[in-house]
Amino acid sequence: AIVMVLIYPVGIPCMYFIMVYRHRQILSDEDAIRDEAEQGYPNTGHVSFLTENYSSESYWFESLECLRRLLLAAIVGIVSEDAAATPLRCHEIKFLWLLVPGAIVSSISGMKN
Repeated sequence: AIVMVLIYPVGIPCMYFIMVYRHRQILSDEDAIRDEAEQGYPNTGHVSFLTENYSSESYWFESLECLRRLLLAAIVGIVSEDAAATPLRCHEIKFLWLLVPGAIVSSISGMKN
């Protein structure tokens, strides 16, 4: 059970990130994505389910989204269902999550310029 606790919460988001990072040259460029679509997605078809909901600058965002969902599920599982703190902890994660991705995206955009 301990192995699965490590594989799922850590391994899945890492695997998602590695999968899209390997194709970052294509996924971060709108023209390359168009060329890839015209050819039937020979290089990035297997990661399209991870990137189709995001812009080309945020192709890696599904990894963070996976971590957010895991954090919310962990809070509900760790804090007692009778505890009044459960909804508060979930709201804290929600509000922090509004700040974290924005900071990451703006810092990455700053590095590109």
